Amino acid sequence: MVSGRVDLESVALSLVSPTFKTHSFSMNQRLLLLDSGNSTKALGKSTYKVSITAPPSGNFASSGNYTLYVVHKEIQSTSIWVRVQ
Repeated sequence: MVSGRVDLESVALSLVSPTFKTHSFSMNQRLLLLDSGNSTKALGKSTYKVSITAPPSGNFASSGNYTLYVVHKEIQSTSIWVRVQ
C-alpha cells in the first residue's frame, strides 16, 4: 500500500462492461470514462467523495452490470460491480 496525498485533480472513474466469449472471441468489450468534472472532495483523512455524471443515454451505456474503477494517477483500484439501469 502506498501512502501519501491524493491529488484531487488526478482522480477519474471508469466503467467496464464484462466480456463474454464465444468461438475464441471476446465480445461486448466496452470502456466508459466517466466525467467527474473535478468534483473530488476530501471528507476526512482518508475518505473522499467523487461526484460523476452518468452516461447520457443507453446509446453510450446499455442497461446491465459493469465494473467500476477509481483511477488515481493512472493506477486503478480494485473494482466493484454496479448496475446501470
